[in-house]
Amino acid sequence: MGTRVDLTCMFGKEVVTFRYFASNRGMAEKVAELLGRSSGQSLRDLGMLYVADDTE
Repeated sequence: MGTRVDLTCMFGKEVVTFRYFASNRGMAEKVAELLGRSSGQSLRDLGMLYVADDTE
């Protein structure tokens, strides 16, 4: 949603939503795409995500 990416996770039986605020819409779309491809994985499995910044 704009520059915001919502990520919903399960912690045991609890549902928790995190919000990531990207610096721009393009970055938000990249993060959302990466997380979408990782659906079903644990946060531990994801580890650190690298998202290339096109402005570099």
